[in-house]
Amino acid sequence: MLTSILRHFGLVDYIVNFFSGYLVDRSTQYFWNSFLSNAYDRNVGVGQDSVLSPILSVLYIAPLICIFEIRAQALNLSAFILLFVDDGFLIFQGKMYNTIMSELCSSYRIVIDFMT
Repeated sequence: MLTSILRHFGLVDYIVNFFSGYLVDRSTQYFWNSFLSNAYDRNVGVGQDSVLSPILSVLYIAPLICIFEIRAQALNLSAFILLFVDDGFLIFQGKMYNTIMSELCSSYRIVIDFMT
């Protein structure tokens, strides 16, 4: 999935191929006091200790932000989405509680629909 997103953003093949290789055949070990575990396969996700993690996370999430904005605009919602690597917010502005709650529910439905 990430490689198709990188291609969509127009990255050249050698960079996409680098990330294809970077994200597979990885392993991790745990070290605690004097104990060192066996190596475990870890072929899912980008390591948290990697400097590439925040960049790849943003690239992976960017299409979801675009989808949300297009769908919210089509429904005439005044919602904004603010995402971090591991958290996010839906932001609304308005004077009427009922309107804000209705828009919040509609926005959550958009997020749930495209996440599932």
